[in-house]
Amino acid sequence: MATTGADLYKLFGETVDKDYTEYISPDRFNRLMKNAFTNLCDIIYRQRDTQKEYDELSELSVIDHEFNINGNRFHIRPLQVLSVTLSGLNLIIGFNEPHNLEVGDQVEFSGIQGITSNPVVNGTHTVTAVGSTTSLTISFGLAPTGTYVAQTGRMTSPKMIGDYYHLFVMKCRFVESQELLSVYNISGTSVVTISFLNRNKLRTGHQVSVSGVVGMNSANGIHWIKKTGRYTYELYNCE
Repeated sequence: MATTGADLYKLFGETVDKDYTEYISPDRFNRLMKNAFTNLCDIIYRQRDTQKEYDELSELSVIDHEFNINGNRFHIRPLQVLSVTLSGLNLIIGFNEPHNLEVGDQVEFSGIQGITSNPVVNGTHTVTAVGSTTSLTISFGLAPTGTYVAQTGRMTSPKMIGDYYHLFVMKCRFVESQELLSVYNISGTSVVTISFLNRNKLRTGHQVSVSGVVGMNSANGIHWIKKTGRYTYELYNCE
C-alpha cells in the first residue's frame, strides 16, 4: 500500500524529537522534507555511476532556461570587467573574454568603482549595442561621469550557467534550412493539429514557425511539434 502524505506526516511526528514544543507545524515539516529531499538528490547526483542513478534523477530534471549561443560558447562564472568607457549617454564596457550577449539581453553588474550614473551602473541593465565579442553598450537617461577604477567589477547574465556543479544534461538545437511548406489542413482547439501536402524532414522535438493561417490565430507563431502521422503534427506552445 502506498504511503500518503498524511501517513508520512503522522510517522514523522511520532519519531522526531519534540522535547521543546511537543508539536511540529506543517510549515516546519514541509521545510524539513524539502531539505531532506534536496540533500538526497544531491547525494545521488554526486555518486551517480550506473544507469539506475541517472534514471532516478531524469524525471526530476527541469529546464531552468534556454538561450541562443552567440560566439559558440557559454559561461559558468561571472566575467571580469576590463574597461569602462564613457560615451555621451552610454557606457561601453569591455571584458577579458567573449561575453555571448546580444542586443536586448539583460545583464547585471557589481563591484564597478569610479563611475557615477543614474540609475547606478551596479545593477541590472539592458544591452543596447554590441560593439564586439568582448564589449557591449548600456545606455542611461543622463550622461554618466567619473573615471573607471581598473580591475573592478563583474558581470553576470541569464545566459550563464551559475550552478554548473548540478548541471545534469544540456541539449543543443541547430538551425537547418527547410523549404517553405504549404499547409493542407489545420484542426483542433486545445491542441492544434497541422497537416502538410508533402513529406518533409520535420520530426518530434523540432521547432517551427507558422504564419499566414486565417481563422485560427493560435496556429500562428513559434511552436514545438510532435509527429503524429506521415504528414501530420501537433503544435505546442513554447512556454
